[in-house]
Amino acid sequence: MGLGQMRSGPLPFSRILAHTVPGLSRSSPLYTITRIRRNAVSGDWLWKCRFHGRTEISRRYSFYISGSDQVWSPISAGFDPVYFLPFARDEQKLSYAASIGSTELNTDIKKELFSRLNGFQVLSVREESAKKLLMDADTNREIYVHPDPTLLIPREQWLKIASDPVVKEKYVLVFNVEKPIHDITYAKKLATEKNMKVVYLNDRTIRKDPDITYIEAPSPDEFLSLFANASAIVTNSFHGTVFSIIFQKEFYVELDNRKQRNIRVESLLTQLEIPTRSISEAQSDTEINWDNVERILRGKRENVEIYFNAMFGQKNKHE
Repeated sequence: MGLGQMRSGPLPFSRILAHTVPGLSRSSPLYTITRIRRNAVSGDWLWKCRFHGRTEISRRYSFYISGSDQVWSPISAGFDPVYFLPFARDEQKLSYAASIGSTELNTDIKKELFSRLNGFQVLSVREESAKKLLMDADTNREIYVHPDPTLLIPREQWLKIASDPVVKEKYVLVFNVEKPIHDITYAKKLATEKNMKVVYLNDRTIRKDPDITYIEAPSPDEFLSLFANASAIVTNSFHGTVFSIIFQKEFYVELDNRKQRNIRVESLLTQLEIPTRSISEAQSDTEINWDNVERILRGKRENVEIYFNAMFGQKNKHE
């Protein structure tokens, strides 16, 4: 059982587990949720969550890994208790590159976060800010910072998946997750300077700009191709930044959005020793030392292999 800020309705993870766990059907819920009371400070509802089929789930696999991306975010993932693996035994719980998505949490959420993570033997997070937040609660805890799994695969492997070029002309690619503030204007200015077209990977724009080519719902291989073949990229997305780095592109990031600053991208750039690529800061035009970036990534991939070998080996000794 756990208390947390929750969203109601069926969640994809429960349906995935129902496929693989004997005794659970896709029509029966993995857990039931009951609304308890409203938080007097934040205004958020608190929910009680009771899991079903806990024994069957814990017997099915040796390990359960929570991660990556914002699985522990009170906003993006709704602080879903499933991502804290309450159905598994403590010795089965691992995390990999889990992100909290924020440096500031209210007291109730922070307390609940620390409580939910008590059973994890060691923790792997994606940002230094997450490590610092968690170490504030337990300075003796082993906490590792590991790269997003997309960065574990070298560029050559991604290129094997990418389709042939989707756009024949040279172009500046725009890819946003958050609602943009200035990056569309920045992309158009950049395209004019380079005599290129602007291609916007977007399916939410109602009023379309006649000077922009819009692409909606590309397949995964087309998505990769759009990044791999772009002459430059403008984005406010973490994974937009990741694929810009993987394909070693000239790229620029809108770090400030309408909600908060994108600390996840800032952390990534710092870890890879990439000078700021913010569209609002002068250093954006600083040349990137890609050889150095690749050297750092190779080291991080080696550390990830060591991490999992240590975790799995340690677990196997107990079996």
